[in-house]
Amino acid sequence: MLADKPKLTWEQGLEIIKSHTDEFVSEKFCKKPVVSVSLVTFQHAEFVERAIQSILAQRTKFEFEVIIGDDNSRDGTIKVLKEYQLRFPDKIRLLVSSRNLGGVAKTNNGRLNLLRNLKNCRGQYIALLEGDDCWTDESKLQKQFDAIVKHPQCGGVAHRTSIETDDGSQPSEYFYPYNDHQIIKIEDTFVPGHTPFHTSSFFFRASLFEVCPDWILNALYFDRPLYTLICSQEPVYYLGTTMSLYRRHSGGITNTKEYASINFQLSRFELVSEMGRKLGLLESRGYKRMMRDHRRSTLLEILKKRSLAGLLKYLKIRKGA
Repeated sequence: MLADKPKLTWEQGLEIIKSHTDEFVSEKFCKKPVVSVSLVTFQHAEFVERAIQSILAQRTKFEFEVIIGDDNSRDGTIKVLKEYQLRFPDKIRLLVSSRNLGGVAKTNNGRLNLLRNLKNCRGQYIALLEGDDCWTDESKLQKQFDAIVKHPQCGGVAHRTSIETDDGSQPSEYFYPYNDHQIIKIEDTFVPGHTPFHTSSFFFRASLFEVCPDWILNALYFDRPLYTLICSQEPVYYLGTTMSLYRRHSGGITNTKEYASINFQLSRFELVSEMGRKLGLLESRGYKRMMRDHRRSTLLEILKKRSLAGLLKYLKIRKGA
């Protein structure tokens, strides 16, 4: 049976974070960062050193801090993180979960790990990176900062991202190919079959995400809701330059059985429905087009698996939408 999971509130999430976080920070840690870099890790021992090095290699005219959050890794990731925090005490603040936050909250994802990072960012702007990805341009942060200063009407800046797979193959276009210097409005983010841009490319004003809405807190994944939330307030400026690398590997969510399951399809459909209601997007032509795509793909998966429970939940979500 596909049972509905209990909803987590922001207050509950903050209490879980407070109760299960160990902090490693020096008195030398930078005092007034302009930009905060949020790096989240979980079981990333194989990749995380390159991710950190790609951050520390950034050449900027402003001060930036690095907030690293690890959600109780057991593969040696934490050892690497502690070594870097000791080597770069003026740059790195490390937050480590004494228990896996996703397990405690029963969300079974890294949502609270990322939200803990965002809550501890002190900069005017926030740049995102995950421990199995990396940046590929040493001037990435400076270019994004310059772009948002030049275009104050924009709430964020994104850019192109290359993709690397375990077998070295080149997957088909996964992120939407916006034009260089394009200003992306909320309508432009609804691109069926594509993700607008990758997490590793996103740089945004911290003031646009001071409190996490409960509907995002309980979302299946975080990137799309965050992009949409920011874009619903201010547009995003797009740079056509490739400045980050996304690794699609066997440990990533897009390569798991869960990602292809009916539960995942239904949860994604429910998220898109909720997003439309909460942000007042129901009459948007782009949103309607995307909803038609999600309805069709979700229903086809249910019929393929011949799941009565799945069909009942699908109908319940549609009724709510």
